[in-house]
Amino acid sequence: MFHKLKSSDDGGWLSLSDMMTVLMVLFLIISVTIAVTSTNRLANIERLLSTVAEQEEILCQNLEDNLYKDFLKRDLKIKCNPIRIIFTNPNYEFEKNSYELTTSFKNALEKFFPIYLQTVREWEPHTLVDEIRIEGHTDSDGPYIHNMELSQDRARNVLNFAIKLPELNESEAYFEWSKSLLTANGLSYSRRLNQSGEIMQFPFKDKENKGRSRRVEVKLRTKTKELFMALQNVSKPLIILEE
Repeated sequence: MFHKLKSSDDGGWLSLSDMMTVLMVLFLIISVTIAVTSTNRLANIERLLSTVAEQEEILCQNLEDNLYKDFLKRDLKIKCNPIRIIFTNPNYEFEKNSYELTTSFKNALEKFFPIYLQTVREWEPHTLVDEIRIEGHTDSDGPYIHNMELSQDRARNVLNFAIKLPELNESEAYFEWSKSLLTANGLSYSRRLNQSGEIMQFPFKDKENKGRSRRVEVKLRTKTKELFMALQNVSKPLIILEE
């Protein structure tokens, strides 16, 4: 009687052991599958990001080639990563506490926007463009909020001038495409420039170039940020699996 019960108990323990083994194998299979899938997705996103970065370099080079046919390097500076156009000619600068465009700046914008927008439109993956941001800036004189309004007015005035250009109104489709991307943003004096024309970093130790700080820049934003967000979301499960 006792021996039979023991045999029955042993059989029960063996069944539980087998079940645990099966569960461990299943867990291992699931973990490996998740890891392989995540690794493949990560590799695909990394390839996509690399391709986008290469294409952005091509666009930046195209902008340099096309814009410098009509502008001198003292008129504007082109930077990549992100693609950013800084108008550097002193004749383009705003008067203190003014958002009115100088005659020289208007003449420059009449040439600039058709070239810039056409170059972006002809860029093969132009559907990756998320925003063409016209940024207004001020020097550090005066209250921050006052300068925020002033910088916004400067950006909005440039945008208003751009969308009225005949080249942007040649066709409704081209106008709507341009309008869907162009935005106006004021940054007050948060991005003021030093004597070398570079953005001053906190804590501010450089001497400000107030004339050059009163400016407008054009910045192109692609959907790369969204791709990086997707990359981060894929990376999290991998960290958990490693732990």
